[in-house]
Amino acid sequence: MTHKHILMTLLAATAMTLAANAQTTKGGTEGGAGLATPQQQYSIDGRHRGLDFNIHAGYHIGVGDSKGSGSIPVEVGVGKQFHPNIYVGLSSGAWIGTGDASDPIIPLAADFKIMFPSKTQVPTTMKPFLSFRLGYGFNTASGGTVEVPGYSETIEIPDPDDVFFLEIMPGLQFPISQKTDFLLSVGYTHQFVDGASGGAFTVKAGLNFHRAANWKKRPPRPKVPTRDRGLQLTLEAVGTYGTDFSGGMNLALTYKLNPHFAVGGGVGFAGLKVLGDTEVGDLQVIESNVDYEGNYTVTEYNGRYSRDPMFPFSMFARGEYRMLERRCSPIVTLDVGAQMRMGIGDLYYDSSMSGYDAFGDPRTTTFFAAPAVGYSFRTTNNSYLNLKVGYSLTPNLKALKGVKEYDNTTCYYASRSKKMSHLFFSFGFTHTFGKK
Repeated sequence: MTHKHILMTLLAATAMTLAANAQTTKGGTEGGAGLATPQQQYSIDGRHRGLDFNIHAGYHIGVGDSKGSGSIPVEVGVGKQFHPNIYVGLSSGAWIGTGDASDPIIPLAADFKIMFPSKTQVPTTMKPFLSFRLGYGFNTASGGTVEVPGYSETIEIPDPDDVFFLEIMPGLQFPISQKTDFLLSVGYTHQFVDGASGGAFTVKAGLNFHRAANWKKRPPRPKVPTRDRGLQLTLEAVGTYGTDFSGGMNLALTYKLNPHFAVGGGVGFAGLKVLGDTEVGDLQVIESNVDYEGNYTVTEYNGRYSRDPMFPFSMFARGEYRMLERRCSPIVTLDVGAQMRMGIGDLYYDSSMSGYDAFGDPRTTTFFAAPAVGYSFRTTNNSYLNLKVGYSLTPNLKALKGVKEYDNTTCYYASRSKKMSHLFFSFGFTHTFGKK
């Protein structure tokens, strides 16, 4: 079994142990408002409650085969102090090289710490410890090729090997509050690489965060009943379908009149693909050309045009009807409002040649109505997930005409009317605000 497989088995076992034991130690200060003892202020039987979270930074000074190199380790970890003398955890981060063209190494390690608490421990007393870390470092550097002067061939450089490492560091832990400790440690990190080995003199400082010893679980908040009236805020992701799929978003503010009806308004913005690269014949082009000798040639094309996507910005009034007072209920909505269309795109003629956009960027405002039906799921007493499908009814895009001149050519363009009504579907979240 290789070093890598041994490490992965060890890390998996550590993670399973943490998951099985990530629970708060029962106990704590009882009785009225009397002062806790120093032992209770710091820990329960010398242990922290729940999980510990820590962050460390330091410096590696290379020795042996790694002499002359250096890196800055920045790591985060999580673990649990199962016993006044034993801590087990996992950690990862990055070792950032200080040399030129150095690539970081990503360590993944199992952490073991032996604590030496004093029986007369008080919050201002330091706690010695001995830390052991066994891990695997993923080298992010890559190989490449090097050109050799005077030769036509290049030398292939393989990717650098990953490293297997062992770190041993004695240190001191200073409690700076009931929830935070300062850690300082000095030791040695040894790296094993195929065909070579080296190490680093290591210095680290960090912070460890945990629950206070006298922490008590908060009582659950009283449940808020379902509100029959109140202001509702709805955020919707909208998918549109014309000649292809596109999408956008709606934001609506409504007032819930009773358990069934709500009225209000909102705004929306979406891409809408209704034109696409349409069939030849949707665009008619007459091209008039004058050569250098003054001769005229007139060519007529049946082409196509694209103005995708359209960007309709809408402002609308909304009515909503929820059929049942149950957790799941059918819903019906109707949006009615104004829509401003903005389009971008190119003209094509002769089936492939790109022409100038003779129509510019027309912006038109029109009215629309968008009925929809769907299903509403109440996730909490006053929050809902809504799934809907509907159809937006809106006037067609008018036929356009335009003229463009470039070089010695004049082009006359004329397009056909285009259908703008389209199918849509939405996924939204609604919350009802109000007094408890």
